Amino acid sequence: MRSTKHYDVLIAGAGISGIAAGYHLQTNCPDKSFALLEARDAIGGTWDLFRFPGIRSDSDMYTLGFSFRPWPEEDRIGEGADIRRYVEETAEEVGLTVLRGGRQRSRRCRRGRSRRGPGRRGRPRLDIAP
Repeated sequence: MRSTKHYDVLIAGAGISGIAAGYHLQTNCPDKSFALLEARDAIGGTWDLFRFPGIRSDSDMYTLGFSFRPWPEEDRIGEGADIRRYVEETAEEVGLTVLRGGRQRSRRCRRGRSRRGPGRRGRPRLDIAP
């Protein structure tokens, strides 16, 4: 039997956008619960998935990087490995927990309302089934 966990927010993917979303949620909405999900065993998104020689950002990292943790390198066009390390270090530094390696894919998503007693309308709810 599976246990059910309830979160106010689900973040799919632990790349630059997912890490930024998690940071901003924990900073600006501390009363909201959230889960940061990554299907793969490692975080970093594109920068972990693609590791071929010479991969680099096509945008300057001062713009693409995190506003709350500026790009630390002198070269504004980051190498793939440096960007991956930057994402990993940022997640650790800001204390984000990433649920990773589940290798699950959602096959069904249903919008509904949670029940709060007979005849009461609850909060909107999204049920995701693997």
